[in-house]
Amino acid sequence: MFIDNVFYINLARRLDRRTIVENQLHEFAMNYVRWEGVDGARAEVSNKFHKYTERGAFDYLRKLKQQNTRQYHGVLGFYLSHVTLLEYINSLKCGVYLVFEDDMQLSRGFLDRLDGVLENVPDDWDLIRIDCTGKRQMHDLIAPNVFALRTSYSTRDV
Repeated sequence: MFIDNVFYINLARRLDRRTIVENQLHEFAMNYVRWEGVDGARAEVSNKFHKYTERGAFDYLRKLKQQNTRQYHGVLGFYLSHVTLLEYINSLKCGVYLVFEDDMQLSRGFLDRLDGVLENVPDDWDLIRIDCTGKRQMHDLIAPNVFALRTSYSTRDV
């Protein structure tokens, strides 16, 4: 398996999660870069990242803010953390990158299973989402253990 770089997203205030994820990455002998997550509850976030929130998930975020402010802050931070990291990765032009969140749990054999997935993805792939949630339907199966993602909250124009 050839991974150019591994990133994990972590809020500055979550040192507990930082320690756990870095221990896991060391155990798997993976080099990594910590990407500081965006804290959606901080007041300056809305102004600083307006260019990201006015496209893509804007309508969803606006509705969520009206319904549940606490959840809104978490989703906003999640969205902005990912979109800024993807923008950075895009600036690197090419390569294979692995992005984790700081609450991930790597199981034994993860790297071998990842190799198996990478061997089976189509040649024209841009992004693989490794997830333990979501509906999988057999008509979405494109290779062993590889499913096409048909719907997702996603970014555009990054």
